[in-house]
Amino acid sequence: MARTPGTANAEYGYMNWYLNTGKKPLPAAPESSVRFVGNGQNIVYVDWQNDLVIVVRWINTDADLNEFIGKVLASMRK
Repeated sequence: MARTPGTANAEYGYMNWYLNTGKKPLPAAPESSVRFVGNGQNIVYVDWQNDLVIVVRWINTDADLNEFIGKVLASMRK
């Protein structure tokens, strides 16, 4: 369910699950990744391509989350 876009917004999956459609929200992350955004900016990032689940808090913007994910993925390539 979380991987299927809703009719109202191509970047919105089921409930509070957000898709990375066209890699527009998170360019550093694979398009197949999703994120759950809860109250207080509690974020669960799921990346099947890289076998990752990341849980973070208090990252307020997609740009900040993108930077964090980019650093995590870069650290895995070393």
